Amino acid sequence: MRESLLVKIDNDAGNSACGECAPWAGFGGETIAQAEAFLEKCGGKMPAEIPADLPCVAHAFSVAKFFLETSADGNILRPENKLCAKLIRRSREDTPACVSEKILRERENGFSVFKVKIGLETVAEELRFCEKILTEVPAGTRIRFDANGAFSEEILPELARLSESSAVEYFEQPLPASERNDAKVFEFSACTNAKFALDESVREPWAFPQNTRVVAVVKPLLVADFPRLLAWLENSSGPAVALSTVFENSFAGTRALYLACARLAASRALAFGLG
Repeated sequence: MRESLLVKIDNDAGNSACGECAPWAGFGGETIAQAEAFLEKCGGKMPAEIPADLPCVAHAFSVAKFFLETSADGNILRPENKLCAKLIRRSREDTPACVSEKILRERENGFSVFKVKIGLETVAEELRFCEKILTEVPAGTRIRFDANGAFSEEILPELARLSESSAVEYFEQPLPASERNDAKVFEFSACTNAKFALDESVREPWAFPQNTRVVAVVKPLLVADFPRLLAWLENSSGPAVALSTVFENSFAGTRALYLACARLAASRALAFGLG
């Protein structure tokens, strides 16, 4: 069950625009109850100031204000499947063969980039799972293995070894989000061929190191300052970027697709991610 709040802004000309406030546990923002309490205090009026500990509320107002003041909606592109990474649902009961079969079916539907959750079983079992998947998927397939911070730094050499496969796009958030762990990921990536990405660690994308091979996975709904995010995405320099969802509603998902297709510098763009 996914709960969120929709903020709507009207101007004197009778136009309106919306933004979604979608807090997500584990990313350091507010809870849905805290967001709702603040909005109730606003009494239906634009807040003069939004506390720093309410980034999702700030995002909702920031994105609504942006789309109210621009005609960007008319320029939303209609992406083909090849621009999106497909999330492959996996349970503890799914064997590598079962996951590979799901990937093969989606390849026939036009997808080539896939996101697979790992970190469900022991480290040894998960490594065997990844290795098996990489040997079974068709040529041209790219896999994003998302650990959601499930591992410790001792596993980084093994992930680097698996990264040698051309089918690995990256291992996402291998360690729990923290300054120390993030530094380890950056350091290990700099001295090896390991393909890593950070997700839960990315709350202010513009603070991400410029010269790194680590991919920045950016969830727009968790970034408070929407215009600043746009400016950062349009910059041709900086790390590779994969925009991703937080299971927002279809309205906000379209906004994220707009960013991925129309505003992200082509030199940094990776397929739009789900989940």
